[in-house]
Amino acid sequence: VEIFYSDNFIQGSLPEPLPSLESLRVLDMDKNKIEGTLPDFSKDFPELRVLKLSNQGAGNKGGLAGPIPESFANLGFLRELHLSNN
Repeated sequence: VEIFYSDNFIQGSLPEPLPSLESLRVLDMDKNKIEGTLPDFSKDFPELRVLKLSNQGAGNKGGLAGPIPESFANLGFLRELHLSNN
């Protein structure tokens, strides 16, 4: 399963816990207005290969903040992680 929500003006924070979608392989949410910290993707998306969450802030406002959760080390299939410009 691949989900592409790039450049859709999505606002707010990512829910925690995330809805489980074990077969999700690509989550592309670049260029939105998502705020807050990164949730634990490893429990709900164990097959995740590509995660794109770049460019969430409008200028210097909003965007993702905080450390990358240690649980990302459990994403054994993850090949691309895009978190720039947050």
